[in-house]
Amino acid sequence: MSDQDTISAPTTEGDAPQGEASPQTPPPEAEDRHETPADVPLSDQLQALKDEQAAYDAKLVEKAIADLEKLIGEVEAAKEGYTKADYDKLVAAQAALEAERKTLEKALEAALGDEIDAVKEVESDALGAIDRAAQEVSATAVVLATKTAEAQGTAAALAQAQAALDRWRKPKDSIEKRHKAAAALIEDIKKLRNGPNRGEAYWKLALGDRDRQGAQGFLHLLLKDPPDIVKPDALDGKIVAAWDAFKSARATDAAAQAELQAAQAAHKAAKDDYDKKTKTIIKTIIDALAVREAPPAA
Repeated sequence: MSDQDTISAPTTEGDAPQGEASPQTPPPEAEDRHETPADVPLSDQLQALKDEQAAYDAKLVEKAIADLEKLIGEVEAAKEGYTKADYDKLVAAQAALEAERKTLEKALEAALGDEIDAVKEVESDALGAIDRAAQEVSATAVVLATKTAEAQGTAAALAQAQAALDRWRKPKDSIEKRHKAAAALIEDIKKLRNGPNRGEAYWKLALGDRDRQGAQGFLHLLLKDPPDIVKPDALDGKIVAAWDAFKSARATDAAAQAELQAAQAAHKAAKDDYDKKTKTIIKTIIDALAVREAPPAA
């Protein structure tokens, strides 16, 4: 069995160290994890869960009752402070304010005349600025997503180039490590071949697809792993080529990371501008109207 085929069982807080007896009484927190001794019959475990559910439902009902009682008290208090006389008074005040609003509107329309369109244009311009700011936020978000993906790709390529360079710096160690893993996998395949698992043996020998099935070892692919076995006089060329590839990947990644930082800054600036415009829209319109109406000598 190779390292890739070994799967360790996950440990839990409840596992007792080897050589030590498990405590007779579970720690207090065990109740919160709903741990159940293995010797408890399943029927008893089911009943315990039902009892727990009933208690949980009872607590929900108690809370709902308390909330409803509180709401009923609040409703009674609200009704005491909202009589028919209060209602009539509020309706009359609302009608008076609405009538005054209409009177003011007619008076201002008469006073402004053709200038009403100019006043409306001030508001339209301010709102248009917010719309354009929102569009800039969306546009910079698209660029940011693109640059993020590009930077992730160049970072992965740089890591691969670094790994290749590291392997060629110590080719003997890298090749021997590969051979050791292959030898262990061969032993695993032999054991499978001699038992009832010949299909699995052949699969690991020749059919495995590392790209789609992760890092599990497959012999025909493992033997092809870099670096190649080259003659000593060819080693210099391999190292130089790996170094050149690493430098190129590093430069590409540096450029991509710089573009990503620029995209992040642009997106943040666009969001800040949008937030500022939306928070100050009333003041912006008032200031614009004040400038339009200011006397020429002011």
